[in-house]
Formats: sequence, structure tokens, C-alpha cells
Amino acid sequence: MTNIDKPITSLEDARILQLMGLPLNWTVEHPKYSRDYIKHWDDLNHAHDKFMIAARGYWGGPEVGSKGKWRVVRRFNALIRATNHCVDFINQLGGNTVPPVFQCEQDKLECVLLDFIFKEYLRPFIEFWLDVINKSDAGITVTVHRTIFHHGLGLARQSA
Repeated sequence: MTNIDKPITSLEDARILQLMGLPLNWTVEHPKYSRDYIKHWDDLNHAHDKFMIAARGYWGGPEVGSKGKWRVVRRFNALIRATNHCVDFINQLGGNTVPPVFQCEQDKLECVLLDFIFKEYLRPFIEFWLDVINKSDAGITVTVHRTIFHHGLGLARQSA
């Protein structure tokens, strides 16, 4: 989004800006993403959703303390695999070099977006749940309290 004095062309854009508390005179860019980017993003979201359903059922639902933990671990491993595929895709976009060398501006945009999501949300999310699972495996009673949902990633706090 850029702040320039052009009218909003879409009523939907104006509604979203209003919900976000942003000025309504901002224009909203709608970038096009590659099929590979969309596939990786969809796979990641699907794995995350399946994990959250399993985790809510085990730590916050009627299955607490039951044999349902295998489902949580299986979904967590699937989330790890989807995350690893995204990291591989990020590296591929940058030509698997350090520093990254992008073939086009589109590759750079997609790489920056996925890298940001990975560093700011996925890594802390995975580390949190890995700690919960490890404590549970060690026989430590863990209670997970949902405190906030931010950007689709269920952030929570735990108490032992």
C-alpha cells in the first residue's frame, strides 16, 4: 500500500482499510503471485489449519489427556514438512546463493514475503509447540491457554 492522493477504486479495499484503521485515501496494490508461491502458501496454511484443529482437540477439548496426541504430533510433523518446503522455495527464489540473486522482481517480492512470515510467525510458532510437545513427552503437565489469534497463527501461552 502506498499513501498517494488517488481515489480508492474498490469498495472492498476501502472496507479493509477502514477495518485496519488506515487512511481511506491510500491505494491498494494487488500483486500477482506465481503458481509455485500460491501452492506453497496454500500447503502451509492447510498444514497449519490441520495442526490447530488437532491441537485444540487434544489440549483444549474433550480429548485432553487421551490417546489423541498422536494426531497432534502427526499434524505437527506435516506442518514442519510444509515449512521446510517453503524454506526450500525461498532459497530457490534467491538462486540458492548468499546473498540471494533473483531472476526477476517477482521472485524477490515472493521471497521477502515468505521469509518475513517464516521468521516473524512460523519459527516462533513452531518453537512454542515443539516445547509443548517435548514437555508433554517428558510427562510434564502442560496447559495451553489461547490468548490471541494474530495473522491466522494461533499464538498461545503455556503453563506447566
